[in-house]
Amino acid sequence: MTMVSVELDDRMEAFVDEKVRSGAFRDRAAVLARALGDMERRDRLAQPFEDALQEGLDDVTAGRVMEIDDIPAWIDGLGRD
Repeated sequence: MTMVSVELDDRMEAFVDEKVRSGAFRDRAAVLARALGDMERRDRLAQPFEDALQEGLDDVTAGRVMEIDDIPAWIDGLGRD
């Protein structure tokens, strides 16, 4: 395991220390490890959405779009093919 030094502003230091004081975490390192783990999971879960968004943007750029004037009618017509 690598030792890393992190500089926190007063607000973040108080937040981390409160998490330790509350008993939710054994020490400051555990608080930061949880925060980084949560960030990693969020990034991993967001990737499919980012990929779908990029695919949609690529479709627009390539002209693969359709104009819909009446959205309720279009929705009603889905699956009737």
